[in-house]
Amino acid sequence: MVWAMAALAMAQGGETIYVSPRGNDAWNGRAEERRGENGPFRTLDRAVREVERLRMLKVMRHEPIRVVLRGGTYALGKPLEIGSSASGTPQSPTVLEAFPGERPLLSGGVTLRGWAPDGQGRLRLQTPEAAGGGWRPLSLFLGDRRLPRARLPKSGWLRVAEPMQPTGAASRQGHDRFRFKPGDLDPSWQNLQDREVLAVMIWGMARLRIRSIEGDVVTFTGATGWPDFWASFQKDGRYLVENAPEGLDEPGEWVLDSRTGTFTAIPPRGVRSFEPVAPRLERLVVVRDARHVSFRGLEFRHAATPPLPPEGRNWPQAESDLPGALLVERSSNVSFVGCTVADVEGYAVELGDGAQDCAVESCRLWRLGAGGVKIGTLSFSEDEARIAQRNIVRGCTIVEGGRLHPAGVGVFIGQSPRNTVERNEIADLYYTGVSVGWSWGYQRTNSHHNRVAFNRIHHIGQGLLSDMGGVYHLGPAPGTEICFNLIHDVQSHSYGGWGLYTDEGSSEVRLYGNVVYRTKSAGFHQHYGKENVVSDNVLALGGEAQVMRTREEPHLSFTFERNIVYWSDAPLLGGNWRGNNHYRFDRNLYWKVGGGAFDFAGWTLEEWRARGQDRESRVLDPGFVDPLKGDFRLKPNSVARGLGYGRFESAFEPWRGKPEWKVRPSAFPLER
Repeated sequence: MVWAMAALAMAQGGETIYVSPRGNDAWNGRAEERRGENGPFRTLDRAVREVERLRMLKVMRHEPIRVVLRGGTYALGKPLEIGSSASGTPQSPTVLEAFPGERPLLSGGVTLRGWAPDGQGRLRLQTPEAAGGGWRPLSLFLGDRRLPRARLPKSGWLRVAEPMQPTGAASRQGHDRFRFKPGDLDPSWQNLQDREVLAVMIWGMARLRIRSIEGDVVTFTGATGWPDFWASFQKDGRYLVENAPEGLDEPGEWVLDSRTGTFTAIPPRGVRSFEPVAPRLERLVVVRDARHVSFRGLEFRHAATPPLPPEGRNWPQAESDLPGALLVERSSNVSFVGCTVADVEGYAVELGDGAQDCAVESCRLWRLGAGGVKIGTLSFSEDEARIAQRNIVRGCTIVEGGRLHPAGVGVFIGQSPRNTVERNEIADLYYTGVSVGWSWGYQRTNSHHNRVAFNRIHHIGQGLLSDMGGVYHLGPAPGTEICFNLIHDVQSHSYGGWGLYTDEGSSEVRLYGNVVYRTKSAGFHQHYGKENVVSDNVLALGGEAQVMRTREEPHLSFTFERNIVYWSDAPLLGGNWRGNNHYRFDRNLYWKVGGGAFDFAGWTLEEWRARGQDRESRVLDPGFVDPLKGDFRLKPNSVARGLGYGRFESAFEPWRGKPEWKVRPSAFPLER
């Protein structure tokens, strides 16, 4: 789309501007290397100003303009801003791209130099900017490695001894204290507010600052935000203490004393020059009120998140308040193609307020503090110009996420319609793969006619959080399709490791052609919703059940037809089935490994059919190629193929012959 049009326009002429870390803003930017007083600009800001100047000239308003970046690191002192004055047109786009064969890197970080030994095998560096707590980076990066802040315990988790009622000041804002086990925390610790307690909730993690440690009670400077169960401290709940000087004893670890702005670190083994990069900017690129702008082949790294507030932070779901390193808003036809975003503390890309017809294509988003791509806002709007819509996330690798904020999502769609998420590999996350919708119950929503298709989503959850889905959906959504996705290895901590998950109020969603296997809870779960259609899927090897339903309602919850359900030990159906019968099952194929007996929530097949369910369904071995190894294609002589059950096999096509992303070392202790 945008890429193809821009490529065609480039072939027809236009203007080229060059930028290089070895350039000079006093040159004219028209040569890729210095030639006398001619040569590339040094900064991207200068190049963008030149684009704006050219666009003001009548002769250049309808010509494509390329900004070509030579290889090297561009240290950004502020976000690169692209506004309306730099806009292109469909035939004459503005393109910022890498010089052929070179790797330009745009960094929002600060290189920390000048470390001095402290006589204890550690290094120290005092930075006035970090004094007083105004700048508290969560990460340091050395090359491609994230250096962890020192934490306690060194392995595993600390456990809440007993939850407590909140103090009076926090009674309406959640929970602000608990009892700890002997020896886990120390009342003699100094500088308590520099230490952060990372407390795992149900489907998120709070970052809290310590107010006091008295006896066996720790009290925080703020509360968890909500009094509900999902934001409460539970008995034996897991937590860590980060930025703990007492835990600084392994190579690669570091701490920050915000009173003096002093970093203390133990360099990794074998490192001769210890000059890590600390993220400083929250945004690396801001595109606002622009049209037809494309970024190609660029690398973006080292973006921060907002400083931890004095009261700490906790967010109800998906870390959807955190910023994206690359922001597009009130703009259209903006694309990121073949780019890399890595080593960011929040989300990689944010297509926010009024981002329309934008694209993130063939990009690699990884080593992420939270998630990959955020689309839309969290508020309903009736103003079409303010609604993010018709955006595409295609052909991307979105992996190794949630490393600081574990509830980050691979692709998050809020109050936003008509988006396409397709042919992406989304893996190695601690929460949901793709989340669609931001409306609980049957409230009005802008989320509808979205399409999530042909994605490979795997190894999410990993035993850290709970209540997640490979593809998770919220709210009414006519026209939304979730189809031909390959989803597997969804592992929650306690409840709620589902493959396809229609949560509160999900309505008129079609889920078809998906292959889902090895989920902790079930392949499909509906909390509650209306008239969803689940068809032509494979749901296999669910750990607690294969299909789950929670709430009874007076309308048809969903139709479940032409699916193949394949399992071994767990029940076929889990949850709430013995009430009003407001669901429809038919023309499905069921097979328990080995042909063992099974029932339908306690009913025999005959009793189930007497309730009007599965009257034309069959019980037979579908004949998968190698189900225990995840190959759910049907054998050529499969009975199921002969009965026309092969539609789901299209889910495998985009991934045939492509290696699967392998899970990297975790940022948190995992319990698989």
